[in-house]
Amino acid sequence: MLSVVKMTKIKPQLAFLVLCFAGMLAPAALRAQSVFYLESTDNYSGNALEVEYRVLSVKTGKSYTIKNVEGVLFFELPELEDIKIKVTREGYYVEEKDFAANDLSDGETIKFQLEKRPTAKLVLTSTDGETGKNEPASFDVFFEGRMIGRGTTTRSQSFYELVVEQDGTYQVAVHAKSYDESRTNVPVQVSAPQNTVNQTIPLFKPAKEIGVRLVDEQRGNPVKADVEIKLTGSGEVLYSGTPANGLVLFTFENDKNYTITAGSEKFNRLEKKVEGSQREDIILRLRPNTYVEFKTVNRANQKPIAAQVTVKTPSGEPVSIENMSFVPKERGSYRVEVSAPGFVTKTGSFTVNTFAGGAMEVLYELDEADQQYHITVIDHYSKEQINDSQFRVFGPKGQQLSGVERNSKGEYVFVTDPSKEYFIEVSKPDYTDLTKMLNEKDKTITVELWWAPEVTYNLSVKEQHILQPVNNASVEITNSKSENIFVFNTGNGGLFKAKMPKNETYSYTVQANGFEPGIVGVNTKMGNVIELLVARAGQQQLRFDVIDKITGEPVDANLLYTLSNEKLPLKKVPQGRFQGDYAPGQAYEIEAIASNYRPFKQQLRPSLIKDNTLTLELQKELYTVSFVIENFKDNQDLRSVQLKLTNGQGSRITERFVATESKFEAYLQSDVAYKIQASKDGFEPYEAQFTLADLVSSNLVKSIKLTPLPVKESPPEQKEPEPVKEVVLESPTPVQKEQTYEKPAEKLPVNTTGMTAEFNKPSSLGKRYLLDEVYFDQSSAQIRDDEVNQLNELAATLKSNENVIVEIVGYTDNVGDPRLNLGLSQFRAKAVANYLFYKGADPSRIKSKGFGQDKPVADNDSEESRAKNRRVELVLIEN
Repeated sequence: MLSVVKMTKIKPQLAFLVLCFAGMLAPAALRAQSVFYLESTDNYSGNALEVEYRVLSVKTGKSYTIKNVEGVLFFELPELEDIKIKVTREGYYVEEKDFAANDLSDGETIKFQLEKRPTAKLVLTSTDGETGKNEPASFDVFFEGRMIGRGTTTRSQSFYELVVEQDGTYQVAVHAKSYDESRTNVPVQVSAPQNTVNQTIPLFKPAKEIGVRLVDEQRGNPVKADVEIKLTGSGEVLYSGTPANGLVLFTFENDKNYTITAGSEKFNRLEKKVEGSQREDIILRLRPNTYVEFKTVNRANQKPIAAQVTVKTPSGEPVSIENMSFVPKERGSYRVEVSAPGFVTKTGSFTVNTFAGGAMEVLYELDEADQQYHITVIDHYSKEQINDSQFRVFGPKGQQLSGVERNSKGEYVFVTDPSKEYFIEVSKPDYTDLTKMLNEKDKTITVELWWAPEVTYNLSVKEQHILQPVNNASVEITNSKSENIFVFNTGNGGLFKAKMPKNETYSYTVQANGFEPGIVGVNTKMGNVIELLVARAGQQQLRFDVIDKITGEPVDANLLYTLSNEKLPLKKVPQGRFQGDYAPGQAYEIEAIASNYRPFKQQLRPSLIKDNTLTLELQKELYTVSFVIENFKDNQDLRSVQLKLTNGQGSRITERFVATESKFEAYLQSDVAYKIQASKDGFEPYEAQFTLADLVSSNLVKSIKLTPLPVKESPPEQKEPEPVKEVVLESPTPVQKEQTYEKPAEKLPVNTTGMTAEFNKPSSLGKRYLLDEVYFDQSSAQIRDDEVNQLNELAATLKSNENVIVEIVGYTDNVGDPRLNLGLSQFRAKAVANYLFYKGADPSRIKSKGFGQDKPVADNDSEESRAKNRRVELVLIEN
């Protein structure tokens, strides 16, 4: 806060002195400079304060000198300008103010009121933690990790003071001779007026190591017991052990609380709390419990023998005794059984009336026995010894025999009473339990454990495609822990056995001559039967191209690929090709079926394969060959040409004239030699031999060029005869026969179950069934869809009903040449039959026939009626 007052408030004499002082320094500037006076006070008390002023020019940054005349502070400005005044004093907030030139008047007093900063005074004292007397020390004070003060105390000056200005927690480190370093957190809150925080810090002398002694409360002897020392608050264990001499050396530190626990089977457990540093040994007196000491000797010579002791408590719980010492937990009578190798088992008892009775000694004398068994347990398949089975021996009343031990050979050794009968039980997880009567004459026995059925797996190594067994294979199996699993080779054509517990992950490795190492597939979907599939050595991907033998064009065909008469998978790849696995030296066979083509079947030989590709050349039953007479373009002239087409045997082949294209056509076989003859008045006879292979380059077109006869001399001119008038005879009207229609075929059942029931009825023989899901494109014998559900169900029915014989019959409408329609219907019936063959039906039980446009089921006057006539039917021949 500040205020500005006029110069008139200052004594005239003082003002005169100020002006004179200014005049002595710069008489010429006395008239031009302006004088300003400065005062500062405490804003709370109003008392005047000595402060530090700084006056700066806002424009130039120049600092003006503060002058002092008899305690009056002032500064001079040559001319009025914008200034900045900053006022500072320790313990107060900084005051800073800007003044504009037009706000200043010569002779004014500028006053500031300063606000005091809040502080706190930290008063630190150190004392002896045990006596409370003041102790000289040095103090280091930290705030937020930074040291802010350091001081010491003496005998005469018992405290150290430090003024701080921030709220928070201060860390104080105290150092004093003969004492441990102490670190204390002191919370401080500053205030105005000043807050005083007094903090007394106790100092402790370093802790020393002492003994924690464990003694018998009754006898005073050292006790070997389990000892644990931990921090009471956090539970952190600082010591844990069993000292043989009953002594633990430990250092207890200041400002920490401890819990000591000690005890053993022969003594009650004891717990003791300890606070801070300890100067003298701590004695823990343990109260003894009742315990039994067993001794076993040979009755004949009273020498000690090592025996196995089993105790049955009053409540019936069996307890196996270790170290020949036993601490009872119940009052009452205890039953005892003592056994040792080569000695007859002995029983006895003892009674416990109190739990604080100390040691009880029980002596047993054993008699030597002359009957000793040695039994080895092995795995039936691996013949390896089993070392961790549960082995038990039972007497005639079902009581279990004690004293069964294992010797260094892993044999189970025990003795029996010759006058009694015994039997053994052997069990182990993942094995079938074994029970066997003992024979007194056979004292050394080997018993075999069989794998349990639920973990016994039968593995077979098979070729990946035809699934034939691989006879010369070896199999390795590892589990998820990289442990090898024993695999038993049955010696029967690639069959193995292995014991594989459930909920485990296994890896398989197969080696076999003639096959690639490793496996290409694992079939685990057959219960406890696993198939390991391997690929033949040298196996490669073979591509199959199907082309027309004559034209070389690709043919859309169905392929059947087999190895040793077993079907192999084929994958269709772009451009209508197929791809499958092939390994040299095997009996592969490929069969191709395509509409309008002869069936193709071939054994694969390496010489037929080029660049991993096998090309299948299919031949049509008939090819359409065109005959073009080069001399004539006019159909009238062409009709006057006489053609005669014969095959190698001289049989006449029918040709037809195609007026729309001005050519002749005939349907010819690919592997037959033909002779063509052509004649026309005025031309020499034409004759040529050819095969379809000769016409491949011309796209199955045979060009014929007739040679004109030589021109004869003209006879004497005669009177031109009257032109003969061309008489056009009308075709006689064909005699219309009354058309008869077939009865529509019955609907075929939709699935295998329905078809089987229908075909096995005696009344179904000779019935016709409509295949209403089979469609063909116009003038095509190729089934439109790649998959036809109705035909799939029919193929499955024929496979499962071996007595059924059927005939597939094709029909067309009456559009087009009747001869072509007859062939088209036959090809369509054959296409359906081929589809059923491909799906696995027996070809010997499927016949095919075509009737062309004969036997319609409707008139051909509309497209709807013609569609009904374009059909394929099934006729049941035998059931």
